[in-house]
Amino acid sequence: MPMPTGPCTRPRLRVGIARWQRKRKPPWRHRRRSTTATRHLFCTNRLYLSIERGFPKFGDSPPHRSQRPLTYGFPSIDGFPMTQRAIFNHYAYSGFTVSIGIFLVTLSGYLLAGLDVAAGLAMGAICVSVNDVPTPDRHKLLETLSGLVLGILTVTIVSVTRSHTWLMGASVLGISFVAAMITAYGRKAIPLSFSIFFTMILALSAPSHGDKTVLIKHFALGGFIYLCYALVVARILSFRTRQQALGESIQALANYLRIQGNFFDAAIPMDDCYRALIGQQAVVAEKLQGARDLLFRQMRSERDGMLAATLVKSLELFEHLLSIQVDYTGLRNHFAGSDLLMFFRDISRKGSQDLEYIGYALIQGQLPDSGVNYKAELYAIEHEVGRLRPSTGGEGQRPAAMVIGVYDKVLHSIEQINQIRRASHTPTPPQEAVSGVSVEHFLSRTSYNPRRLLRSVSFKSPVFRYALRVALAMGCGYWVDLVLPYTAHGYWILLTIAVIMRSSYSVTRQRQWDRILGNIIGCILAAFLLWATNNSVVLMAVVVTAVGVAHAQATRNYRYTAVAACLMGLLPTHFLEPEAQFLVAERLLDTGVGALIAWGFSFVLPYWESNNIPGLVRNVLKTSAAYTRTTLNFSPSQLQYRLSRKHLIDAIAALGSAGRRMLDEPESQRRAVEPLNTFITGSYLLAAQLASIRLLIQQRSGELNNAALPATLANASGNIAAILENSDAKPDLPPLPEEIPGVPASNAQLLLLHRLAEIRDGARELSELSEYIGAREQTIAAPESPSSKPL
Repeated sequence: MPMPTGPCTRPRLRVGIARWQRKRKPPWRHRRRSTTATRHLFCTNRLYLSIERGFPKFGDSPPHRSQRPLTYGFPSIDGFPMTQRAIFNHYAYSGFTVSIGIFLVTLSGYLLAGLDVAAGLAMGAICVSVNDVPTPDRHKLLETLSGLVLGILTVTIVSVTRSHTWLMGASVLGISFVAAMITAYGRKAIPLSFSIFFTMILALSAPSHGDKTVLIKHFALGGFIYLCYALVVARILSFRTRQQALGESIQALANYLRIQGNFFDAAIPMDDCYRALIGQQAVVAEKLQGARDLLFRQMRSERDGMLAATLVKSLELFEHLLSIQVDYTGLRNHFAGSDLLMFFRDISRKGSQDLEYIGYALIQGQLPDSGVNYKAELYAIEHEVGRLRPSTGGEGQRPAAMVIGVYDKVLHSIEQINQIRRASHTPTPPQEAVSGVSVEHFLSRTSYNPRRLLRSVSFKSPVFRYALRVALAMGCGYWVDLVLPYTAHGYWILLTIAVIMRSSYSVTRQRQWDRILGNIIGCILAAFLLWATNNSVVLMAVVVTAVGVAHAQATRNYRYTAVAACLMGLLPTHFLEPEAQFLVAERLLDTGVGALIAWGFSFVLPYWESNNIPGLVRNVLKTSAAYTRTTLNFSPSQLQYRLSRKHLIDAIAALGSAGRRMLDEPESQRRAVEPLNTFITGSYLLAAQLASIRLLIQQRSGELNNAALPATLANASGNIAAILENSDAKPDLPPLPEEIPGVPASNAQLLLLHRLAEIRDGARELSELSEYIGAREQTIAAPESPSSKPL
């Protein structure tokens, strides 16, 4: 980047001693809290580099936020208070609309027919609302209607068999088994599964006297009214829902860039950086896939194309950020402790802040502002690069070339962020937004074919094991309710079991204490509310609010969801059976009993995560080989390239998630932890190296030997893919020269050869690690140290 000239634009560099001006605080200081000294730009220990380009001085009027110092202190993150982050997201909006719908259904029933009818209508609306999650319009009807039909069937079975103890016990076993088996259809079916559990528990809590058909009719009517409401609201808020989902994915990408900036901080170990980055990569991949499913299924107008174009630009930035990973180790080795790394770190954080602003503007339905000012960091980096150029020769050429390469990538990243900003408010034809590529291949496949359910009926299936486990636990909870000496409420024990037990032992353990604590808090809150007031309007308002909180926090904070679920399960029973007493000690005991049953049955027919590791490793190798062939193709198909990239990122994310869950399992079930850590990091670096080669070919094709390039790439692709796919056959690439006489180290041809050599070595290492992990399939091993953590 050339340095601007002229009396008004030439920077004047000054190095001095940084002194804390405690008494001379800028008027905007109260808006942002900083744990560091207030300064214009940078600070290394007590030395700072100040670039005088019209930045605010003490006593000046408030500057634009892009020119203010970066801040990272509580209670705000990059200028966004925690309260704003909690309120302005599509989870909170979804919870709010659900609460309004249930309130309207309940209020209508209360005004027209009284409290008893309102309670039955509310029960139906609440159970159907569990399935009311952000989803494409064409799926909304199927998901909510399935919840209503299965809910009516569940209430009918419970009402008919309730007067016979053994029949009711068999019904609990059967309903629980079917509800758990529904999870075989994937994550999309989890709300439907839980809605069946929740409907059964609420039906058990309803009064057993009176006409059995009354509750069924009221439940069906309330559920149907809410279904109609949900469809209408989903159609009205369709664009806002997709816009908010896109904003959430961009904010996740911003956090990814913020974590990536830690690689420029030599004080943070590389392993910790990779561990955090790969974990965030899984989050970004999940958010982007959710945005794809919502945006690409509804592209009719230019406004829809605008959102799709923004998502495509975000995906391109994600790939570009991946390509930067290959240079971090070299930069740390040559420039540890230098100002250069600090400048790169700060510009990464500013880029993260810029993306955060864009995502936040989309969530709020506003236009993003002009963005963050990068000039100071860019001038500082250009100054350091200018110092390196004349002083490097021979051995110093490669580090200088590395810095220049990273600097060029940083400039490209900033341009891509600006493209995301422009795309977010520029109407675009749908086909132009996706460059004519068929988007059907990038959508999640949601199939409710009964054959898929039947294929899961096997003791080798983790879903079948989970279904048996949870059915036995629910049956045990029902039996314990019958034998307890006090007047227990079986629904309370069953509710505790339902919200704690999960298909994976590790997930059950992770959520167990959140569930227990949430149940205790919910029990205390419910007892306090019932003691403090008998006002039905107040109690129903609490139930409606609890429904919204449960929806908003279901995938964010399970402790809050547990509290809300308890209130949702307890307070409606007060309307159905007002004369029943609520004893705090008994309900807390029920909570403990339910938690103990859930924990005990988590060891029944367990399916350990370590059983999945070898298959997930093979999947990473397979997708890595496919990505290698596509990337090293001289003229690849855009569709095939994007698909192979998506499959590899998803495979690495799945392996990393399984590795983290494995550490929560008993120590005797952990297998090859350290080799697995190394394998995940190596897979991530291999993907980054391949992405960097694609970027190199695109940006510096003029320096490459284009006549021999297709043959070079084809030869390398075949050999590397063979290494990844078949560990027994390990062909070698031809020896690659360390240097070419008369060619500088920054030459793209030499850099390409080095990249191919690194990919070859990385593929060999991954192949050897996969052999070791596979050999350990029948051998149980503990981690080398208690502090070992999977990536």
